[in-house]
Amino acid sequence: MLALVLVALSLGLSNFAAAIGIGVAGVDARTRVRVGVVFGIFEAGMPILGLALGHGLASALGHAARWVGAGLLIATGGYGLIQALRPGAAGASGPPADQQQLGRLLITGIALSIDNLAVGFARPGAA
Repeated sequence: MLALVLVALSLGLSNFAAAIGIGVAGVDARTRVRVGVVFGIFEAGMPILGLALGHGLASALGHAARWVGAGLLIATGGYGLIQALRPGAAGASGPPADQQQLGRLLITGIALSIDNLAVGFARPGAA
C-alpha cells in the first residue's frame, strides 16, 4: 500500500509542477479550469489505458521496451530542443490562438502523463 501511495505521489508531482508554472504565469480563471480538467483527465485516464493495453502488449514489447522508451525520451527531448531553438513565426497565419492553446494544453497533458501509462503497464504482482 505504501508503494502505491509513493508511486501516485511521484507521478502527480510533474503535473503539480507544471500547474504551478502555468499559475505563476498569470492566466485567467477559465484557463486554470481548463488546465485542471485536462491534467485530471490524463492523470486518471493514462493508467487505465495502460492497464487495458498492457496485457496484450507485454509479450510483443517485453524485450524491446527499454529501446522503445529510450527512443521516446530522445524524440521528446529533441522536439523540445527544436522548439526552443526555432525562431518564432511572427505574422504567420495558422489556427486561431484559442485552438493553438487547447492543442498545446492537450499535448502537455499527454506528455506529463506518459509515465502514468507506463505504470499502468505494470502487472500488480510484478514487483
